[in-house]
Amino acid sequence: MQTREFWLQKKFSDIAKFPYGFSRSGDFTIAQSMQLESNGNLIRALLNGEVSDPTDSDIELKNAIISANRDYSELAKIWIKYAGTHRSKISVSSSSSKNEFDESDSDWVSDEVID
Repeated sequence: MQTREFWLQKKFSDIAKFPYGFSRSGDFTIAQSMQLESNGNLIRALLNGEVSDPTDSDIELKNAIISANRDYSELAKIWIKYAGTHRSKISVSSSSSKNEFDESDSDWVSDEVID
């Protein structure tokens, strides 16, 4: 368990969901990204019960986030948006089942041995 100041000193990031950062994701404005980076570690620690000296407003923020109360504050709204953002890798496959290489085409296949 750490103090509130400890968690506020660290810049928050989520490499798994946002490998290029919050501001480059297209999901958050620059201001929202800055809020997440500044306060994200504190919020995560509050939610996990890892803050030894939470303020009354910290506890209220935690309760608002748990109850998904977006109207409590802009920070609660941003965190709820972050928590609801799920990113996954997109796999691309060819929809064509036709083989691009046709062995009957004499331009591509030759039985001639080259020395």
